[in-house]
Amino acid sequence: MSVRSTKPTDPDLPKAAGRLAMRVEGDDWVAYYALPDTTTTLFNRNPDQMKKNATRDPISRAFRQDFPEFVERAKALGVRISLSAGKRDGRPRVYWLDGYRQLTGYLTRSDGGRFTSADAAANIDKALAEVEEDRRAVEAMTVAERFARVIGEFRKMTPQSRMIGEVRFPGGDGGHCFFEAEYVGGVRLHEIGEVARAKAEWRRGERDAEHIGRFCDLLEADFAARTNGAAA
Repeated sequence: MSVRSTKPTDPDLPKAAGRLAMRVEGDDWVAYYALPDTTTTLFNRNPDQMKKNATRDPISRAFRQDFPEFVERAKALGVRISLSAGKRDGRPRVYWLDGYRQLTGYLTRSDGGRFTSADAAANIDKALAEVEEDRRAVEAMTVAERFARVIGEFRKMTPQSRMIGEVRFPGGDGGHCFFEAEYVGGVRLHEIGEVARAKAEWRRGERDAEHIGRFCDLLEADFAARTNGAAA
């Protein structure tokens, strides 16, 4: 399970190059980018282009060539494996699982040794095994139980201003939240889609845990409304 939060205001992080916001507009997700400390949008990602990208082969053609032994397994799981860098710039190819987990492209192992193609294959095998294991686990869970475990991880976050946070389980269940002047986010479950969405205004004087707790309370209320009060 992956939990990520980005806090550009932390003093030990580089100065942010800009701000990215994801918002739902009708049936589309739209991405907006703006320079720091402005509200001027420099560009927004066209929904039609995003839909076009979504119809592409989910398994990178380069990955098919480099690791053919994993292609059918990845296709059966319905995961996306993309290529972000490598070869042309002289570095090893970097493949990502569903855009959140790096599979290859490391230079050294944790023990200091050289990261080889065999290490890359082992890393891919482990990542796919974790997807398979989590998918088997959710088969024995109700939708409410799956939602509850995502919310449980959300409540552990420590939000700060201008934060993007994400919870992701290997099988695909997860959620996200974006904060600028308010908390906006939702929860999605694999093969079901969005099961909750909420927006919570920021209140001066509240502690971090109170902010995220109130946001999670609203997510739970929206989930209950959509599922006729299903118990977690």
